[in-house]
Amino acid sequence: MVATIALVPFLCDVLGDAAWKIAGPHTGTYIGGSVNFLALWTGIEINNPDLLAAANAVDN
Repeated sequence: MVATIALVPFLCDVLGDAAWKIAGPHTGTYIGGSVNFLALWTGIEINNPDLLAAANAVDN
């Protein structure tokens, strides 16, 4: 969590408005695994398959 807070300015520069949307699914994966990651990703409706592939690779 501390690393996420420290990286927020960098993430916002790189990802723009999508930075907060990516933090949610990654938090969910630590709580309940990949099923939560995918459920949150679908619920937030990011709708970017390339970003999903990249976020999933980071999660693994």
